[in-house]
Amino acid sequence: MSIKTILVPAAGSDTDYSAFETALAVASPLAAHLEFYHLIVDAIEAASNMPHAGFTMGAGLVNEFDVLRASEQARLLAARDHFQTFCHQNGIAVYDKPQDRSEVSASWCEDSGDSLSRIMHRARCSDLVVVGRKKYQNHLPENLIDRLLLESGRPILIAPSQTARSVCGTVVVCWKECREAAHAIAAAMPLLRTARRVFIVTVSEDNNDAMSSADSVARQMLWHGIHATPRNLAADGQSIAKILSSAARDYEADLLIMGAYSRSRLTELIFGGCTDVFLRAADYPVLLAH
Repeated sequence: MSIKTILVPAAGSDTDYSAFETALAVASPLAAHLEFYHLIVDAIEAASNMPHAGFTMGAGLVNEFDVLRASEQARLLAARDHFQTFCHQNGIAVYDKPQDRSEVSASWCEDSGDSLSRIMHRARCSDLVVVGRKKYQNHLPENLIDRLLLESGRPILIAPSQTARSVCGTVVVCWKECREAAHAIAAAMPLLRTARRVFIVTVSEDNNDAMSSADSVARQMLWHGIHATPRNLAADGQSIAKILSSAARDYEADLLIMGAYSRSRLTELIFGGCTDVFLRAADYPVLLAH
């Protein structure tokens, strides 16, 4: 698998900056194309996506819709400005069609309509989607990232709150033998090939099966020219998410790779799980695949 087209939703908010920088950090070693995408949300849908939205009638309802439309126009103008400024500052060429040149390029697209179906379509026509951590609702569905993870069939890279200018230093692969983790490694293979150091981290409680599995993955990566180091960590009663977070800090990870929702979404909501922990907060980019 290669990563040549990267979808970068442009919200027109402060989350754009970290997402744009992270997307460029991925695109640079791969000479990939960045498709910046802004979705104009209809006022009715925007109102329905607002948490705890109240309902008004008559003139109050008309005024509320006018406010939402004005907010959407402001977001559109801000997103366009963020895109143009970012490309200018980083010397990124803007092309609508592929060029016979080995360099990062970019394009701009704005769209309207049902937000989930439109973004899902764009995601499925891309190799990777880079999104910022959710700070603002931006009038989009609250569960948008979860739906993209579960339904797009594409890997999702969550940008950290702080700028990530490199993802090719130290990469930590969170491994357990399941289809989601295998999918995540396959999706991230182009980035793994560019990394200086790769650690395959497993967490086990009472046997060596996890370490044996990690060794097998490391041997498979050698065929791709990737020299990965397996590490088996003991749970010792701690949560797996806490152990993996500590390992990422200890190894000074530039990128974390993991399978998403290897248990059901409902189970993770009730009992907690790694996916939700890393979706909410991490100091480094996290590539997730379901």
